[in-house]
Amino acid sequence: MSANLSRIEASAKSFTISTIRDPQGVLDLRYGVWTQGDTKPKQFVVFVNGRTEWIEKYAYLPQDLGLAKNQGFITWDHRGQGASGGARAHTQDYGELAADAAKVIEAATHGQPYVVLTHSMGGLIVLTAIMNGLIKPKALLMSSPLLGLPPKPLPTVIAKPLARLCTTLGLGAVHIPSVGEFEKAAFASNLLTSSPELYSRIRASPYPCPSPTFGWLDATFRAFDYCHDPKNLAAYTIPTLIMVGDQEKVVDLGGIQAWVAGIQKHSTAKVSLTRFEGAKHELFSEVDLHYRKATALAQTWLRETLGS
Repeated sequence: MSANLSRIEASAKSFTISTIRDPQGVLDLRYGVWTQGDTKPKQFVVFVNGRTEWIEKYAYLPQDLGLAKNQGFITWDHRGQGASGGARAHTQDYGELAADAAKVIEAATHGQPYVVLTHSMGGLIVLTAIMNGLIKPKALLMSSPLLGLPPKPLPTVIAKPLARLCTTLGLGAVHIPSVGEFEKAAFASNLLTSSPELYSRIRASPYPCPSPTFGWLDATFRAFDYCHDPKNLAAYTIPTLIMVGDQEKVVDLGGIQAWVAGIQKHSTAKVSLTRFEGAKHELFSEVDLHYRKATALAQTWLRETLGS
């Protein structure tokens, strides 16, 4: 993949876009399915993106992953972002995001086997869904997973109780000023990608997303606790590969390392961690040097988990 924007726009047209009501029947979730011609997929790659993202952002991925003719690709806009319904950048609990994931996957795969590929917040959503028994992928690959938050602007010892207090006081839907708006930085100081072209594309999102709410932050801390809980780690059995750039500053590297250490201590699941030297947060929206390494590793993983 290069940063050729016309190529990206052309790729977006290969998705069939649909909507489905969320499990509570309250709002619409927008999802996309990519297939090759008239071939009916016998297995799928389910891509679960991160906070602020949307289907077409990664429209080039199915082709660049070299999917076989009988393999399809599924992704969606989470509630509160993209063209899905719901309050912007807000959730009360990751359980509802996990339930959304389960419903989309069930509807789009038609019972066919699948693996899951995630980015950032998508990793936390999927781990919540797996540990709750809502989805059962054959394998999981997480890119830059959200398994902890960096200590800036506030350390966890302050941010966690503050988010809980604000939510308890009825301020959960209030957006936190100047937090998580990474795309507002100048390119030279941005934490997302080394690619000027792709950074410009991120900034020009057709679905701009505000800063997260106190409710989102509180739910995120509770999801961390759930996914790091030794009891849940002990029951985890999904083969998992994690990819992360060594210049990662959007999510906490320490949180990722702690989760891997917890799995190794409490579970027999096969979990490995690969670092990419020089790469930032957006491994699938990076310069070719990093992007090609990430997609090559993902291709190898797909062959090992899905076959050809």
